[in-house]
Amino acid sequence: MSDEETETTETADDQESASYDHLIEDHRRLSQSFIWRRHRAFYDEQGVGAWTSGTIPWFVTSNASVARAYAQVIDAFLRDIADGAFGPMAPDAVIHVVEVGAGHGRLSYMLLERLASLAQAGESQRFRYVMTDFAQSNIDFWRAHPRLKGYFDAGLLDVARFDAEVDTSLELQISGEILSEGTTGPLVVVANYVLDSLRMDVFCVQEHALYESRPAVYSTQPEPDLDAPGLLDRTAFVYERVPASETPYEDVEFDAIVSRYAEMLDDTAFTFPVGALRCLRALDALSGGRTLLLSADKGYLHEAELGERAEPQLVTHGDAFSFSVNYHAIALWFLQRRGIVLATTPRDGALTINAFASGVMRPSVPRTVRAFGEFVEHFGPMDFAAIQYDIRSDSSMSVHALLALLRLGDYDAWLFYRAVDALVARLERPSVIVRAELRRLLPLVWRNHFHLGADHDLAFEIARAYSAIEAYEEALRFYALSIDTCGDSAITRHNMALNLYWSDRLSEALKCVEASIALDGSYEPPQVLRPKILDRLEGA
Repeated sequence: MSDEETETTETADDQESASYDHLIEDHRRLSQSFIWRRHRAFYDEQGVGAWTSGTIPWFVTSNASVARAYAQVIDAFLRDIADGAFGPMAPDAVIHVVEVGAGHGRLSYMLLERLASLAQAGESQRFRYVMTDFAQSNIDFWRAHPRLKGYFDAGLLDVARFDAEVDTSLELQISGEILSEGTTGPLVVVANYVLDSLRMDVFCVQEHALYESRPAVYSTQPEPDLDAPGLLDRTAFVYERVPASETPYEDVEFDAIVSRYAEMLDDTAFTFPVGALRCLRALDALSGGRTLLLSADKGYLHEAELGERAEPQLVTHGDAFSFSVNYHAIALWFLQRRGIVLATTPRDGALTINAFASGVMRPSVPRTVRAFGEFVEHFGPMDFAAIQYDIRSDSSMSVHALLALLRLGDYDAWLFYRAVDALVARLERPSVIVRAELRRLLPLVWRNHFHLGADHDLAFEIARAYSAIEAYEEALRFYALSIDTCGDSAITRHNMALNLYWSDRLSEALKCVEASIALDGSYEPPQVLRPKILDRLEGA
């Protein structure tokens, strides 16, 4: 999905060279395969660790640029609702913004921050954000996270356990409220990097005839335990094509979409997002057919993108996997429901962001249409994702260009984390303007930070940047935050000693340097610094 989050999958050459000789599951619909059981178990077992370990990609769909764009579109939708897009609404009616598969919670936090700020301007319908996941451990993590406490206390945030492919209601765990069919009023659904992980089937059209493509699963070795960790990395699909029924799902809406593909396509394969559509159907029922969906994922929406596609193979992420999302089928489903599609034009790269609404026509939601065009289509998160790595990797990039990149990324904390080495290297003699801009920018980066674990110590990196512009008090404050959030270390104590030494706080510097030596006697820098501190103390 992005430069740091390379999808682990075998290439065609890898699959040709590997020997997939062992049948472990015979041909059946993809949605009925055992692989989904292993996939769900991975997320349930790993919890937030699925993302903190780096196994599951997340940055490209959960960055500040995405949060900014989504907040603008959702706020516009809330204002359209207040203006009567779905008929009269009570001024105190609450619109629920439901994030499906909120996972690590980073997008939720940044989006909620921006929505709350926009709502202060007034004139929009009141809202409540609802984070959902099927793993209760993720929900428990959110409820204990200090960044979210204020929103829980203010009633702007709630949580619910929601199995996207099964559940038909939401039981909110903070308020105790149950959102069931027809009870919520208009609804906003956010689904980033989740629809590609819900059950789907595969069909193909050959010579204008429709076939089901049913995979058999083969492995490079015997697999006595189909729930064994690491199994999916050893597997490949071999498809057989069988004539499809005229009503493969015995579902009027789904069968109509498949039938349309049989008429409009030829010599291509396509996935049918049965799990995603079941999820959206359940959520649309809550709102009485008045739903806005915002979704970012790898996938395709335009008819031209449906041609000459092959049956998919697994793209694995540890014991999880994903497929490209057929947003075109999702668009047809929303159009069946007297809705609209707000589509981005195709870009090179896997990411696509699109919006869909049911029960409304474009003239009724002019702010929403305009906001999507301005903040998503014109230049938005898809474009930012495409350029940020190339820009950041340019070794000749000036400090002014790096600061511009951070502004363009809406001060994203992870972007800063990836760019900080290059930034600090260019701060040997910073100008007054650069110093002032960093003093303004660094608190905004910290505000975007949603701590997921000790592996990425943002406070330490912010402290380094403050130290480079000789803002020693701020550097010391963030080194202390680093110790609070990620634990003590000899390096952190030595860096604190340096900032105290440069500030002429020599007694405190000596305490820090001795603490550094006590933490790691083999670490040399504090042992070099200690005599310098002692010399100055003796000369004072």
